[in-house]
Amino acid sequence: MHASRPSGPFGARSPAGATDAPAIPAAAARTRLRDLGDLFGAAGGYAQIALLELEADHPAREAVEMLARVLWRAQNASHDLAGEGPVEPRRARPTDLCRVAREAAAIAEGLAPAGSAVQLELPSEPVPVRADDGALVRQLVRLVRGGLEGLDGREGRVELAVEPPQAPGGGGALRLRLPPVAG
Repeated sequence: MHASRPSGPFGARSPAGATDAPAIPAAAARTRLRDLGDLFGAAGGYAQIALLELEADHPAREAVEMLARVLWRAQNASHDLAGEGPVEPRRARPTDLCRVAREAAAIAEGLAPAGSAVQLELPSEPVPVRADDGALVRQLVRLVRGGLEGLDGREGRVELAVEPPQAPGGGGALRLRLPPVAG
């Protein structure tokens, strides 16, 4: 499976040679992060409202569900970075490792440089694990983005695979294949 790259203004890439913005004072940064988290929360609320209106078999339902989860995680991450702690306490709970990997691959590829891709390999059945799925998505996004940025403008891909348990009652595994060093 290959995660699809978003189109439109949210799928746009930074222009070549773009530089980082100048540093801002810590207090202002915390305020901006908190405000950003509040915006993510508001957008997530609208995604939840849309879910109430969508029938269970509507073709857009899965995408809107993912959007709601991503916005909730973005709100938590923003508030956490602002020093306020996440809106929702972190805790491990049963989750599907395939769903987590799909979500992380879609986010990472949407933020990736042009010419790069995420190749996602998933088993046909869900892989149940116990984890903090929000934290796991964030860590996977960081790893995959790091691999994609390691391409240094070359075309290439990062492979992310979910492997089912090797023994009954065992947990699933993640495999990440990064691009080779440029020669």
